[in-house]
Amino acid sequence: MRSLALATALALTVGCTADDGVFQHQATLYSASRGVAIQDDVNAQAGMMGNTCQVGVASGTVGDDQDVALDDDSVEDTLDGVVLVLGTDGLHLYSPGDWQLDGQAAIPGTNIVDGGLYEGGLVAVRSADQGVTVEWTSDMSDAVFVDGALLDMDVERATGTVFTATDAGVMVVTADGATLMDAGSMVAWDGLSEVLYVADADGAELRAVEPDGTLRFATAIAGSVKSVASLGGRAVVSVERVDHSGELVLIDGFTGVRLSSQSTPAGAPQMEASPSGDTLAIVLPNQVHFFRAVR
Repeated sequence: MRSLALATALALTVGCTADDGVFQHQATLYSASRGVAIQDDVNAQAGMMGNTCQVGVASGTVGDDQDVALDDDSVEDTLDGVVLVLGTDGLHLYSPGDWQLDGQAAIPGTNIVDGGLYEGGLVAVRSADQGVTVEWTSDMSDAVFVDGALLDMDVERATGTVFTATDAGVMVVTADGATLMDAGSMVAWDGLSEVLYVADADGAELRAVEPDGTLRFATAIAGSVKSVASLGGRAVVSVERVDHSGELVLIDGFTGVRLSSQSTPAGAPQMEASPSGDTLAIVLPNQVHFFRAVR
């Protein structure tokens, strides 16, 4: 009942016109999801009811669906029309509209916990004793160990550089090894401003860290940070206020200046953005809400 009330409140609270706020509500997907990835500003992919399903971001309607992993599909990422799906047997690649699925994992393994796509291939993160290992499918083929349990990760698209947040810290990971950048539990890479957004769960600031570990800025947040996403040159932070209401805060990725904010009924535990940064998905336990960013 609370989820339905929150869904209705989100649609009513987040602006109806460009003057109302930062985001305009587009549509709602009334279903629990196992991962959401926005392909473009028209379509998203979501793991639903064991399959990988296409979702219209302007309507919330479900289109083509495929049992990609022959299991409970979990959508991890998408890039250039390819969708990365995690099953119990490993990571699968799926091109929507391809009816020639063979069910074979691109990177097999029962211990894979996350993955990502980059222009040269894909990344697999595997559970390991006292940490995780990161491996790539291209010329960066050696597995690199990262200390601590995985909390979050993101991938730099051009090079395949991986950013991980574990309970041992935030690391930048390449084939040469893992280097400590910061402490934090959530990360989001911004390819336009070329910086990593870092925050602590329930923390009170957003940090922007250069790949070499240099701090670009730290912006104070009034409330508890629940999730962070990159909108291409801007960070969006979902916040829970003291009174348990929510707020979306937009921050300039180059300067750290707070650009604008918008009230929401509650903080969002997960957000996903489109490649253009013009579409944002707020993922709740039983619904997904799609928004258009007002620039």
